[in-house]
Amino acid sequence: MKKIFAIFGFIILSTSLQAQISVLKANGQQVTEGEIITYNTTAYPQASFDFHIHNAASTPTLIKIKSMSITNSDGSALELCIGPVCLSSIHTGNSYPSNPVTVAANSTETNANHIYNLDTGDGVNYPIDYVFKVYQLDTSGNEVGNSVTFTYRYTTTLSVNTVESLDTLGVTLTSTLVNQTLDFSSSSNGTVTLFDMNGRSLVQEVYKQGANTITLDTITSGVYVLQLNSSDNKSASVKIVKK
Repeated sequence: MKKIFAIFGFIILSTSLQAQISVLKANGQQVTEGEIITYNTTAYPQASFDFHIHNAASTPTLIKIKSMSITNSDGSALELCIGPVCLSSIHTGNSYPSNPVTVAANSTETNANHIYNLDTGDGVNYPIDYVFKVYQLDTSGNEVGNSVTFTYRYTTTLSVNTVESLDTLGVTLTSTLVNQTLDFSSSSNGTVTLFDMNGRSLVQEVYKQGANTITLDTITSGVYVLQLNSSDNKSASVKIVKK
């Protein structure tokens, strides 16, 4: 019986020692699993996705980022900085950096991590997608603990469709004339991004199946482009007016 309890205690201890990590955007917002982060420019710093890695455990952890897949590009025009290392190109299946980044216990590392795409594409095949996974390793190089997977997406200048085109995503807007909040319902999960007319991303949030409300009280009055990306990689855009 003592042996059983000892084994059970060891399993609990081993599980507790696996750090829980999260990926944080520059504004402190957490990147959700499977999130699509969309840009429609290759200008710097507008198209730079800056991020940090938080370790919520009481023990330090080792981190790498893996290029899971690349669509409509070859990775030769993608800048990836992670820890002390900056790369001017990446390859599918590779993990970076060669030596993992150490994130201290109960802390957020302060490296200038970022992903920045310079590839404008071939004029036909879009979007350009880079799927990444931030994951943990043990001292033997084996993957352990939780991970976070997300997509950096580049699209061309946003084409604006009609409200009816949102039906293909199962999205229904309450109104394209909004005040403090944007209200809509959806039949699936996805991400919503608000762009100004210069293509600058102002708001990006995850939406869920059912009723959704996006707060726009910090956005000034004007015309904007709302882009929605569903979990099955369908997208649509529509103009809205903020009163």
